[in-house]
Amino acid sequence: MTITNLAEPHEVTRFLYDADKPEGQRAILYFSASWCRPCQNMQGIVEQLHRHANEIAFGRIDVAQAPTVAPAFGIKSVPSLALFEDARLIAIIAGEVPLQRLLHRVATAFAGVTASTR
Repeated sequence: MTITNLAEPHEVTRFLYDADKPEGQRAILYFSASWCRPCQNMQGIVEQLHRHANEIAFGRIDVAQAPTVAPAFGIKSVPSLALFEDARLIAIIAGEVPLQRLLHRVATAFAGVTASTR
């Protein structure tokens, strides 16, 4: 699975609400900007996260190309990752985060959703 570039609000909606995805589908949207140095640093970390969590659908949104998408999800700064389960926003991770901490925060966020739905 690759990281999907998303530029239009309808692309994000289709990405999150894809009827072909199984129940319990997890997704991460990575919000960045080409002019943002921390975003450039995070790009490699997000790609490593994607390799570690390849069962999660990953989308990438450049806020300069899609300025209305980030505010719709409560994104106030870049870089940020928005975590979703079944198209429901469960967490936002903002800022430049080292890989190991990011892996832990993603696992904790998704584990909390799984525990609360049992």
